[in-house]
Amino acid sequence: MSAAEVLDAACRYVDPELFAPVEHGRESAETRAAKQICAGCGMTQVCARTALRDTTDLFGVFAGVFVPVGRGRRRAIEELGVIAELPTGSGGAS
Repeated sequence: MSAAEVLDAACRYVDPELFAPVEHGRESAETRAAKQICAGCGMTQVCARTALRDTTDLFGVFAGVFVPVGRGRRRAIEELGVIAELPTGSGGAS
């Protein structure tokens, strides 16, 4: 994301640790809280596109999608791909 885009992101003043929880393989209270922040953000498409630039070490919550380290990872990355292709202003993941 560019600096200007970050200023529009709902997560701009939130501790980044919330989006990268300690429990790498499963949903937690932190991931649910992060997803709630993403749900109200108008930058989910940009966020998804940014996350998909390099998925090698991708982990955490991006555009309202929790990307785990293990099981469910491929599905989550595919979901980010769908969000990245949404027309601007269509919202994010549920």
